[in-house]
Amino acid sequence: MYVLECLNALHATEQLPDRLFPPEARGNRLRFVLQALDGSLAGASHREIATALLGKQRVQADWTDPGDHLRDRIRRAIRRGHMLMNRGYRDFLV
Repeated sequence: MYVLECLNALHATEQLPDRLFPPEARGNRLRFVLQALDGSLAGASHREIATALLGKQRVQADWTDPGDHLRDRIRRAIRRGHMLMNRGYRDFLV
C-alpha cells in the first residue's frame, strides 16, 4: 500500500509527500554529531566547536562548570562522529 501511495503521489504531483517520509527521530542529534566532527577534522578546539554549535553565551556560562557537562557533550559528539565516519555509517544502510 505504501509503495502504491508513493507512486500515485509521484505520478500526480511529481513529488513525494512529506507525510510519507517523516524526519529521522535522531536527526538533530546526528546533525550535532556531524557538525562536531567537521569542526574536529578542521582542527578546531573543543571550545571553538562548542561555541559554533551552542553559542558564545552558553559556552561562557557553562564551559568551566565543575561537572564538565558541556565539555563531555562535545567530546562524546566528536567521538561518535569519528565512529560513524570510520565504520558506524553502515548501521544506517541496513
